[in-house]
Amino acid sequence: MDKLLFFINKTYAAGSIQPYTPTCGKTDDCIATYLGTIATFLTDFVAALAVLFIIIGGVLLMTSRGSQTQTERGKKTLTYAIIGLVIIILSRLIFFLITNNLSSFFG
Repeated sequence: MDKLLFFINKTYAAGSIQPYTPTCGKTDDCIATYLGTIATFLTDFVAALAVLFIIIGGVLLMTSRGSQTQTERGKKTLTYAIIGLVIIILSRLIFFLITNNLSSFFG
């Protein structure tokens, strides 16, 4: 453990750790890059949740054993999850179409 701390202190003292500098040139480009990163993360996270609910809806349908309420619950879960996934995909498409067109329009 002492060797690890010595190595970290030596590396930091040598100046090899540099502060983060964005790779984008203009400030507007940086904002668009950050917004795009956040939008991508959020849509990926929500899309994963939608896929999880599709799986849950399928399990509800398979385990319904003919129960009308369980079957309806599974169908609703599947329907809403698929609608949500389509909305997520369309929102991502619209967001990137808008950001690309605005950046080329103002750039």
